[in-house]
Order: sequence, then C-alpha cells, then structure tokens
Amino acid sequence: MIAMLKSGIDQLRLISFLCLASCAAWASTPPEESPKSGGSVSELKARVTSHGYPAIFQAWSPAEKLNQAPRTAISLSTIEDSLQTAARHDLIFEGLSAFGLVGNNPVNLGLSTGFTPESVKKALALRAKILALNPKAVLLGEIRYHDAQSGYFPDDSPWWLRDQSGDRVRKTAGTSLKGFFLLDLSQPDLQDQIAKLCAAAIATGALDGCMLDWWSKETPELVGMARKIRDKIGERGLILVNVNGHVPKLSAPFINGMFMEGFGAPFFSDWKMAVNNLQWAADHLRPPAFTALEMWYPNGTPVSGTSGRNDLARMRFATTLSLCNSDGYVLYADPFPTPGHPHDWYSFWKPTLGAPIESAGRINGDGAYVRNFKNGTVLFNPPDNKLVTLVFEVPVTRQSTQEVGTQFSVPPGDGDIFVVR
Repeated sequence: MIAMLKSGIDQLRLISFLCLASCAAWASTPPEESPKSGGSVSELKARVTSHGYPAIFQAWSPAEKLNQAPRTAISLSTIEDSLQTAARHDLIFEGLSAFGLVGNNPVNLGLSTGFTPESVKKALALRAKILALNPKAVLLGEIRYHDAQSGYFPDDSPWWLRDQSGDRVRKTAGTSLKGFFLLDLSQPDLQDQIAKLCAAAIATGALDGCMLDWWSKETPELVGMARKIRDKIGERGLILVNVNGHVPKLSAPFINGMFMEGFGAPFFSDWKMAVNNLQWAADHLRPPAFTALEMWYPNGTPVSGTSGRNDLARMRFATTLSLCNSDGYVLYADPFPTPGHPHDWYSFWKPTLGAPIESAGRINGDGAYVRNFKNGTVLFNPPDNKLVTLVFEVPVTRQSTQEVGTQFSVPPGDGDIFVVR
C-alpha cells in the first residue's frame, strides 16, 4: 500500500570499482554446502537479506525488559526463557564462549587453532534452537585482536604491545579494562592467527561469521588483517566491524557489515552522517552487505518515565531512520560506560512491515524520509525539519499508538510506522 506522498529525490549513487569487483565475486561463487551446519552460501545470503522489518540486533548483552506503550516495562525473564529472548533478534554477536565454544588450547585461548569437540556440539545445539525460533537469525562471534585479558596469549608473547621498558601496555579505553592489555597488530603472525581463529570458528558450523571491534580508524594493519581473514573464509562467512560514525573505505572489499556503535553520542551525533553512512554501506561493502545502527540515549540521563530507555521518540528516531535508509539492523541501547549494550525490547519493534517495495533514501517534498513496504509505510522526520502530515487512501494503524486513521502528524526528531489493516 502506497501513501499519497510526493515523489522523492533521485537516488543515483556512485558504485566504486572495488564494490563492483566484490559483487561479481559473490555472484560467481557456487553455493557450496557447509559440512557442519548444512547451510550454504546462498542460504546465508538469504538470511541477511530477507529478514523481517524492523530487524533488531543484539550487541553482546540480551534484551532485559519488554517496554510497551505507554511506558510500562516487565522483565522478559518472567514471560520467556533466554533463548526466546535471544531469538527476538535477527542479528546476534557475542564472545565465542557465549555460544559455548571452548578453544583447543586450554592455557592460552588466543593460541587455539580450533575448538573442543564437546564445545562444538554444544554450540551447534544452541544454534539449532535459536534458528528453530527465528530462521532468519544471523550469529557472529567476536574475535579479539585489539586487546585481550592477561593469559589470552603467553605473558612473554611478542604479540602484546609493549612500552620502551618492555612492559605490556595496559588498555585504558573501553568498558573492560582491569587485566586487559593492548595487542600489537603490526605483527604479521598475529594477523595470521586472528584469521585462523575466525576461520576455525566459522568451520564449526555454529557461527555465520566473525565480529571485529575497534575499526573506526583504519590502518594498513587492519586492512591487511581483513584481507587475510577473507582469504581464509572465502564466501562462507561474514565479517562485521565496529566503525562507529566512520566508513571503512579501505577494507570495504573484504567486509560485509558495519556496526555503527554510539549514534547519538558526542562522537557520532550527526543524523545526516548516519544516513550517508547507511547508504554508503549498501553500495560499497562486500555482498551480502548490511548495517547495524545502534543509538544511545545521552550518558547521565536521569531515570524517568520519558528519558533513557523510556525515551520512545528517540527509539523511534533510530528505528525509522534505519528503515528509511537501509535494509539493515537497528538497536536502541544503554550508552557507554555501561558495559555490554543492555537494552529493552519495544512493542514498536514488532516486525509487521514485510519486505520493502522501494529503494532506501527517498525524501518527500516536505523534508521527511518515507519508504513503502509490503504491509505499510515508514516515515522518519529529521530533527531540523517541521511537523509533517501523512495522508493515506485507506485506514492504517499507527504502530506507536495503535491509532487507526487516514491522516497522521509526526513531529521533528521522531518517526513512525503505519501498517495496512
């Protein structure tokens, strides 16, 4: 159903030679079967590209509460088990141990070249349970390369970053600091080991790919490691990197996904940058390309019925911005320095829209972004715009309030979903 809206601007985009090359590589890759999971390259691509909308992701920590309008929340643990909560998400990334995988080096996990048979069996069972609840779920394991806890490698390993005195350099930024030390990615052997560990995790059949943190400042070392990982895994696995508010121009031919952590924070506050980066990803990342946009509420926000996790307009802002400008995933979560990205689950996230029936990025004549889906329409109204009004030919349901009608207004800095009845 198409809303009665003025036509948007042309969405002509420049596609780089590297993207064209990577697209061709994907298209020419045969759908080989995975010996462990029974999946295929084409099946993996389908799960990334044919999920429901909105599509929500989990960054390490699970959803904690069911946050329903009008701002009433109940603990999810009282109404469902942890697997059901996990399966609400279409993309999940966590540490390898969270999936049950145990490295085959019991002393120094980072030196592992594979995983114990018992842990692989456990991880495969967990995967099967999640996919039974959500067949479109994509599971990624984080591979540590920027820093690690003491013992990850031997204390005398040359792979630790060291100061002029030869002492390991302690990690001073991020949420996990105590006992963590920086790694020296300039060591080619370390890059090789990271690539081997990622490939081994995917080879278990329990994971669809790897997640790599700390990617906002591309270096030759990062690009080289991304190339080595891609060489190891071929087209069988996904690579997701945390770029914050940046775009990975140099490593784009090797990676599939951008984790856009911290939207709304001082270092990533520009909504136009978020829009541009979402659209850039679709044209430049290796297929199947995807984004995971995570919005934070302001750090230090007092707990109230209309702030923090209860700022429903801010949650809708992020959700509709993503829906109108990408086919990717979105999350509204607690800000740094809260560890683990905990979040609520919102009734607004019910995947009611079906597949998009037009390209992302259309701007209506009144300055709002609008996108039509099989079962409805999404509107994102930028914060520097004015109040906008939508008029529909037939009655629709406004997802935020469940109001039924043919005419609705959306204030600036907000958005909404309108579903065909």
